Amino acid sequence: MANPGTSTFPGTIDDFTAPGTGTYEDTSGYEHDLLHAQEQDAVEKIETAIGTTAGTGVLTNFTSGDLAARINNETLGTPAITGGTANNITLGTPLTDTIAEKTAAAGVTIDGLLIKDGGLTLVDTALNMNVKARAYASAAQNDIAQATWTKVVLGTETYDVGGDFASSTFTAPVAGYYQVCANVGFQNGTAGTRVGASIYLQGVAYATGEANIGADGYGACFVSDIIYVPVGETIDLYCLVIPNATTDLLVGSRDLTFMSVHLLSV
Repeated sequence: MANPGTSTFPGTIDDFTAPGTGTYEDTSGYEHDLLHAQEQDAVEKIETAIGTTAGTGVLTNFTSGDLAARINNETLGTPAITGGTANNITLGTPLTDTIAEKTAAAGVTIDGLLIKDGGLTLVDTALNMNVKARAYASAAQNDIAQATWTKVVLGTETYDVGGDFASSTFTAPVAGYYQVCANVGFQNGTAGTRVGASIYLQGVAYATGEANIGADGYGACFVSDIIYVPVGETIDLYCLVIPNATTDLLVGSRDLTFMSVHLLSV
């Protein structure tokens, strides 16, 4: 029979084997407290091999087989862990596809999507920026070249949440779908003169509207669309006046010549 006082124990969990007959049996009169001490040593060896709390060393020697595991006091399914290496572990098939919230007040957040009380809230940095801007022409623009699309000068901002509007241009801080609304007012024109307004995306016309100058010499052209804008690309407002004997002037007014841009979704 082996002497329990001189027996040694494996250093890793895979070295442990079921005790053979008589391997650690005591028939030679050793005291109970000595045997108990040897059993405690064995337990400590196991704790060293697989770890007991979250942190360095947990499961560092685990390789295969089923292991009862608890993470953050939540019991995993069986088998919870089916294998692993020094740097990775392989999880078994979960019992269900349900993710339960830790507390009712907190909800569950997955990749920036908060699921709480049956509702969904996007909390990632894109939508959390609250991208929205509006600007208008604060002065008349009388240098419009006839028969040529001309950029509208939107010199005053109504609001610019996120700071994405500058020099009459909106620059998308994030790729997404934007609602763009714009209107251009004209004055001192000859009745019947054709005018137009166009939303430009990255220097190219994307959505265009046309109208005619009325008998009183005034006209307005409205255009709106939902546009997918890649990050960093620009949105501008352009106008057009078809050649006519009378020079048309762009109206400088908050309610007649403006553009608003709001991010709807990513």
